[in-house]
Amino acid sequence: MQRLSIDRDDILERVRLRLGGGKVQRDPRVVWEDQGEALLLRLDTLSMSLKTGWLLCQITAEAGEGAQLLQLVYFLGKDGDADGSAAAATIHVTSPAAAAIADRWGADLQRVVWDGVLDVIEGAVTHASNQRRGQPVALEGFTCSERALLVDIAEGN
Repeated sequence: MQRLSIDRDDILERVRLRLGGGKVQRDPRVVWEDQGEALLLRLDTLSMSLKTGWLLCQITAEAGEGAQLLQLVYFLGKDGDADGSAAAATIHVTSPAAAAIADRWGADLQRVVWDGVLDVIEGAVTHASNQRRGQPVALEGFTCSERALLVDIAEGN
């Protein structure tokens, strides 16, 4: 098994790119629109922290009732847990206005942030595959430490 570590800043940049629609944004404000409703995301407020087993992503969003802080919480499991390839997610809010944004836009926000995380996991698998030059590799699992996203790659047949 090979373990690769992905720094918080690398994950954060990929998530920022995903939230911005796949483009590097010069303006730190991005507007999502859906069925006549709009959500303003403040990419300049995007932050991420890693705790043992947890990935926490915070962003300020606006949808009619002023700026609201949303915290997207992903449980990735602790090192040595039985299933290292599963995750669970929730959104932590501190006001009714933030809860309204989470109710309307939360599933999309969770998916897009998680897609950014999956991008870096896929990149780790691709990196391991390139190092093995034709030898098969597979994702064995992932978790978080206090410093990095840890990606375990199975090598060989």
